[in-house]
Amino acid sequence: MNFILIGHIKTVKFLVETVRLEIDAMADRRLTPLHLACENGWREIVAYLIENGASPTFRSAELYNSLEIAIINQKEDIVKELLTLPNWRELMRNAQPIHNSEAYDTPMRKLIRYLPQVAVWMIENKLTRSFGGQGKLVFKKVYDYEFYMDIYSIKPWHRKSKQGSIRVVCFCKK
Repeated sequence: MNFILIGHIKTVKFLVETVRLEIDAMADRRLTPLHLACENGWREIVAYLIENGASPTFRSAELYNSLEIAIINQKEDIVKELLTLPNWRELMRNAQPIHNSEAYDTPMRKLIRYLPQVAVWMIENKLTRSFGGQGKLVFKKVYDYEFYMDIYSIKPWHRKSKQGSIRVVCFCKK
């Protein structure tokens, strides 16, 4: 670890613990401290921010969440760490329209382009389940195709991303 990173983590801890700065404070282009840590590959800061309640699903002005920012900047260790979070599926359910086309870009498509080795890791560890075992009466592999065959899911993901992080609560009478 270099001295600059030590200074960064000390600064982040000071701002969160002493100044009580909002953990998901948004700066220019709707970037949060977690977005910036993912962009720069500051794994210790990413872990600290998440442990202290930072939301990895918040979207920047370009509608990228922290996972996509880490993917685009090829921060493999941070991408894998984010994909081990309990809400990894929510991170993967994001989409942005591709300029001058009717196509969309998604975290899975970015993984395949920027970090193909992590895409393979994800397929093997997150999207494939085995039941039984080799040589047993039952052996079955089940594949989750949600992020491969996403053509029907992308538009709802994009609509959700346009809404940002707004949550609507409805109280209804029975």
